[in-house]
Amino acid sequence: MKEKFKLLINNRIVKNVGVLTGGTAIAQVIAIAVLPVLTRIYTPNDFEIFALFISMLSIFGVAACLRLEIAIPMPESKKTAIALVLLSIGSAVLVTFLSFLLILALYDSLVQASDGKLDSYIWLLPVCILLVGLYSAFQYWATRQKEFLHISKTRITQSVSGSSAQVGFGVLSQHSSAFGLIIGHVIQLSAGVITLGLRFYRDGSEYFHQITSGFLAKTLKEYIRFPKYSVLESLANTSGLYFSIVLIAVYAIDAEAGFIFLAIKLLSAPLSMLGGSVAQVYLSEAPKRKENGELKVFTFSTIKNHFFCRFLPTSFSRTSITIFDPVCIWC
Repeated sequence: MKEKFKLLINNRIVKNVGVLTGGTAIAQVIAIAVLPVLTRIYTPNDFEIFALFISMLSIFGVAACLRLEIAIPMPESKKTAIALVLLSIGSAVLVTFLSFLLILALYDSLVQASDGKLDSYIWLLPVCILLVGLYSAFQYWATRQKEFLHISKTRITQSVSGSSAQVGFGVLSQHSSAFGLIIGHVIQLSAGVITLGLRFYRDGSEYFHQITSGFLAKTLKEYIRFPKYSVLESLANTSGLYFSIVLIAVYAIDAEAGFIFLAIKLLSAPLSMLGGSVAQVYLSEAPKRKENGELKVFTFSTIKNHFFCRFLPTSFSRTSITIFDPVCIWC
């Protein structure tokens, strides 16, 4: 038993998952710990507007890169991987521009549909979609490079900067509003984009002059299955979780959407903490395992180990929702 434990501790994959999970855990503990402070500064109505904004961002932001970012760890060629990052960035810019045009064309209808709740904040949505897309692209590049420690550091930086900004804007503001919550989230997204983006520039600078428009078109054609099949799937999957919050925020009389948003945030934090870390490490290892003919065994082993590890986060999520009851924290 002792021998197996030593092998487990020294396993590279376990170490990488541990590094990512540790950084994510610290980031989420900071975010959860600051919630009682935020709920003293902001009202349930403020959190309802924030929930509506984040729900719309989550639905559309998941497809900001047209799902090309998840292909970045796959190619053997570093040049192809860099081309996929550039295509992901271009897709994020395109989706951001289209979302801006959509808001411009349907502004009155969107404000009316949201009962005026997003009147002052809807123009920040395209900015956040761009930041989400950029962060996703750079994060998958870091995953390919197996820079898991740096990813963990950026998550902690994001949590600290975002939470600090939300508390700071809330304290300095004379009148409570959702602006502090939303602008804090923008700052949180920006923190990760800058640091990971600089590392990508450093890693890929010697290849940039080799990547022509023809090579980008060839790469897009090779990986067209990702936008073709995964965009609608990801939109449907995310909408299943967040569209109900949008409906509740629009049609509910009281601020129920804010309560539900906090409950989902508390419940999903421990589960996503481990699941997201395992997924990233799996993606970084899968190409090599496929090349060695070990992908099937590696996949089933990952699923089996992940299944047993889910019990602890599930128990923690129940504890966290009890300690930080989203209804009682305003009492």
